[in-house]
Amino acid sequence: MRALHIITGLGVGGAEQQLRLLLRHLPVDCDVVTLTNPGPVADGLGADGVRVVHLGMGGNRDLAALPAWSR
Repeated sequence: MRALHIITGLGVGGAEQQLRLLLRHLPVDCDVVTLTNPGPVADGLGADGVRVVHLGMGGNRDLAALPAWSR
């Protein structure tokens, strides 16, 4: 089983750090999709073995990035 986590960005903040801590303790492999900003937490997740995909959206309403979901 795999789990997908979607987050707006992975800059240094509370939600981002909580996601990283959560993923360390889940009993399944996880992937993370970040919509707008991979930020420094993405590097930490990668070091933890989590695959991070950045969609490259310019903002939360940037629908031009939706074709990236098919990757």
